[in-house]
Amino acid sequence: MRFFNFDLHISVIEDVKHIFKALGHEVDSCCISGHHFVFNNKTEPLDIVNQYNWQQLTPEMCDAFYERYKDEFKDYDGFIVTYPPAFSLLFEKFNKPIIIYAPIRYETPFTKNPTLLKWFNDFLKRGIDSKQIILVANSVYEQKYCEFFLDRPCSYITNWCDYGDTYPKWTGTDPRFLLFNDSNIKIESSRIQDRHTLQKPYKWETIEAYKGIIHIPYNISTMSTYEQYTANTPLFFPSQSFLLEMMQGDTNVLCGLTWNQYHNLPPAEGDNPNNYKDINVLKKWLPLAEYYNQESMPYITYFDSFNHFVEMIKNEQVDFADISDKMKAHNIVKKHKIHNDWKELLDKI
Repeated sequence: MRFFNFDLHISVIEDVKHIFKALGHEVDSCCISGHHFVFNNKTEPLDIVNQYNWQQLTPEMCDAFYERYKDEFKDYDGFIVTYPPAFSLLFEKFNKPIIIYAPIRYETPFTKNPTLLKWFNDFLKRGIDSKQIILVANSVYEQKYCEFFLDRPCSYITNWCDYGDTYPKWTGTDPRFLLFNDSNIKIESSRIQDRHTLQKPYKWETIEAYKGIIHIPYNISTMSTYEQYTANTPLFFPSQSFLLEMMQGDTNVLCGLTWNQYHNLPPAEGDNPNNYKDINVLKKWLPLAEYYNQESMPYITYFDSFNHFVEMIKNEQVDFADISDKMKAHNIVKKHKIHNDWKELLDKI
């Protein structure tokens, strides 16, 4: 089959393109991300919707988009969108399958507009019921998040992200640790280098040369984590209890957990995952984060404090080569499952 993609995220769709190609399918993509150069993707922007106005998406724009492209896109077998899932609205009138592969809280850019959010939710429910829309999430958290608000089933297929074997594997030749941290928390250590201090542009090989990579996450899954895991890289994350502890106060830890939080909107109520101020709600939803998913990402090392991490590496409590070897063995099975899950989904189309 041949799909058309319109996207704002480079990595998610690049991963899908390589998996689909391996399964005998083709994806033509127009990506309006400012990072399209990473994969040497050069695409002409589309009319009607672009990187400047996509957050003002309306029914009128969707109608205009269909009129503009109804002949140009008529030969495609279907469409696929990742970020934002709202781009699926552009393809409803084409009456062809639409795959939504949701990587982060699906409702953007309608979080602050209840009327447009209802329009989008009604469209999704209608499309899922009619089987025009195939809804997939790249994390269990996102899967349950979609199901919570849509009351419809959502499939789960984790990302792979070797981009056709172009992403390098872990070497660990640098004795230091690389820190991925977008929070306000500072960690001082001669053995830790902050990613933001790397000279740009840096190569993937630079990342994979570090002894290990420490993450203070800003979200429940990130594409860099998928890439590094597939590269068999020893990864270090805060334990769930430590992450919850760091979230208390103005730390910016998990700042991307909900769009309500991101836009400084009041927290929701009850068990709603957007109730970001309720510690009991956080305790319920946080275990669904991809880096705590033992089926998808086993062999991640967790630390209960920064002193705990320093003690682990100081006392050589971590066998980095053994961890990497276990990840490598797991990734063989994981890749097969990802490809098989996508094959089953596409065969139904």
